[in-house]
Amino acid sequence: MAAGKSPRAVVTSDNPAAAGWQSLIRGQAQTLYEPPFAGPVGVTVVFTLPRPKSLPRRVQHCVKKPDIDKLARNVLDGLTGVLFLDDAVVVDLHAMKFYAPADVAPGAVITVRELVVPDPEPVPLFRAPA
Repeated sequence: MAAGKSPRAVVTSDNPAAAGWQSLIRGQAQTLYEPPFAGPVGVTVVFTLPRPKSLPRRVQHCVKKPDIDKLARNVLDGLTGVLFLDDAVVVDLHAMKFYAPADVAPGAVITVRELVVPDPEPVPLFRAPA
């Protein structure tokens, strides 16, 4: 490594199905015929995962693998180059994962929205005693 250079992390996926899933997301996004977002965007993803047959119906949240951060990363990787040129423009990310009800197919609902950030007005956190 050259002097003065920081090491760079390389993140890879250990899930061989990730590439196929990213390709599916990319293909669905390409059907929108939208130009890529240029400015900051927010992404919301709701994952519905297959429910194990032995799981009681009262259990709705999936607290097992796959990890939500890895699911979200695969979504962003699938949308990069289609809805935005670089996933660095994602400045707001919300993700949830649930077990799919019996009548709902597993999948993901993905919402991408352009963010318009208003000029912030200063909000005093502390008021001086009178």
